[in-house]
This record gives sequence, structure tokens and C-alpha cells, in this order.
Amino acid sequence: EKPDIKKINELAVLAIGTVKYTIEKWPQRVEAQETAAFTYGAIQGLAKGAEEWSKKSFEQASALEPKNPILLTQIAKILFNTQDSEKARTYLKKAITIKPDYIAATAILAAVEEKEGNKNTAQDLLEKTAKANAYSPEAYFELGKFYFNDNQINKAEQAFLSAVNLMPNYSNALYSLGLAYQKEGQISKALEYFQKVQELNPNNSEIQKKIESLNNNSEE
Repeated sequence: EKPDIKKINELAVLAIGTVKYTIEKWPQRVEAQETAAFTYGAIQGLAKGAEEWSKKSFEQASALEPKNPILLTQIAKILFNTQDSEKARTYLKKAITIKPDYIAATAILAAVEEKEGNKNTAQDLLEKTAKANAYSPEAYFELGKFYFNDNQINKAEQAFLSAVNLMPNYSNALYSLGLAYQKEGQISKALEYFQKVQELNPNNSEIQKKIESLNNNSEE
């Protein structure tokens, strides 16, 4: 069934009107600015300028709550997406200074470094973060993603396994582990992990297609 574009646009207009009213009524409330920022972010592609509105709302929220690393990281994410890596780096370092174990900020900072050609810096950052946060499945997952994208598949497997050992139902890590095994040609192991993902997400058609494709190829 095709999405109802007219209805979606109507909802987007309604959302914009609602958040504008909210921030006009309560401009000094962090919650109002944050809600506006996330709403604008959700309608990117439907409303011209929504990404910039989102950034401005996060900046206003951050001005009201300057020690909030989540807000700083959200600003950095938008800056990174709009190709302003240097400013993004500044915000991310500030966020990490406030909360050293904030994995989301570290992951984006590593992406910034990698994009700028500083691959060794990115890897070192993620490895140190995983070591310093040995009980964080997210830290190992982000490290595994870096290794996988850098074609260090064996290291990626170990990182994803660490994430899964800490959180057995971590769908993203289970799926990524399946991809790593698939890339190494270990199809039975890949299927094992893809099937675990399917058990956790029974309505996900993409994982079903993935399993069917691997089964079909293995039978040929």
C-alpha cells in the first residue's frame, strides 16, 4: 500500500503549527525547545528548512541547559550531516567532557574523524571507549561497526560478540554479527544469528528476505 502523501503533508503542517505554538508559549522551557527540535528533525524532506529549524531549537534548548550532553550531541549530529565537521567536533568534545561515558557522542566523533581521513584516531577513540566502558554493549557495537566497515572482520566479530554477551537480545549487534559471518562465508553461523533477529522482530520483512536469500544460495 502506497503512503498517503497528502495526509502525511497535512500531518507535517499540523506538527509544525503545534511546536511553533508551544515554543512561543513556553520559550524558556527546555522540554518545549527539545520537542520542537525532534519534531522538525522528523519532518525533514517534508518541510524545507526543517533541519535548520531543528538545529536552532536544539541550540536554544542547549542555551537553557548548557550541561546537557544529549543536546550538544544532537547539534553536532546535524552539523556533521550538513558537512560542518569542525563545528561538530567542537560540540562533541564538549559533550564528552561533560559525560565521558556518553557512547553516542563518542560514536559520532569517531565518524567525524574517519570522514576527515583520521582513521587511526577514530579506531583509537572507539577502542579506548570500549575498554573504559567494559560493560557497555553499545560501546562494543560501535567498535564492531568501525572494524566491519574497515574490513577487519575478525575483530568486528569479537566486538559484536562482546556486545551480544552483555545484551543477548541486542538486535543490531546480532544482525551485524550475522553480516560478519556472511562476509567470511560462514553461512550457517550467519543464518543462526539472522534467525535470532527474526525471533526478536517477527514482523520484519527485510530479515525474512535475508534468511530466504541465504537459504536459497546455500541450496544451489
